[in-house]
Amino acid sequence: MTNEGLANEVMDYLTSRRTASVGNIALRCNCDVEALFPIIEFLESEQRLRRAFSRCQSGCASCSGCESDLTTMPLSDRTIVISLESARQEF
Repeated sequence: MTNEGLANEVMDYLTSRRTASVGNIALRCNCDVEALFPIIEFLESEQRLRRAFSRCQSGCASCSGCESDLTTMPLSDRTIVISLESARQEF
């Protein structure tokens, strides 16, 4: 699959749900998490999605807050991304 095709698949999945973890997107797209990192960064640069600023490191049971002092959260399988396209469609 091309990067453009993967980017479209990511956005189709993400927009239908509004938010998802990078790990869940990788499972849905049947690809490695690391393969999604450049796609996520590209879609973020195109303002089609954004990362949720969370300090979550191990799961919902150990949340230390929903906001972080960091301006850019590092990408991992637990990074939550939010579709900005669904937000635009609501208006």
